[in-house]
Amino acid sequence: MIKRRLHEDEKRLIRHILGDAAKGKGILARLDDYEVEEMNDGGMGSLRTAQAEKEKRRFGEVLAEAELTDSDGTPVIVSIIADSAGELYEIDMWRVDFLPLKRWPQME
Repeated sequence: MIKRRLHEDEKRLIRHILGDAAKGKGILARLDDYEVEEMNDGGMGSLRTAQAEKEKRRFGEVLAEAELTDSDGTPVIVSIIADSAGELYEIDMWRVDFLPLKRWPQME
């Protein structure tokens, strides 16, 4: 898997979904530090932090969820997930028809 930093549109989406969630404040402060890898999810766009794989972190909790739409109007459920230490673990994208994401959700 190729490790990379979060793209600006991915950071905007995380900021939008976490909003004022108290549990997400530490994550929001460190968005520039996270390295991510695309998950093998059939092209739906989910990302896992590279640190999660390297350090064998475990699922902690879903911090926030949102229902957005893909460019063709299909609903996409986005979940921001923290590990057991409160660090960013995954950005889980689930397009309700299980087809690949057409375009990363855009935040204005």
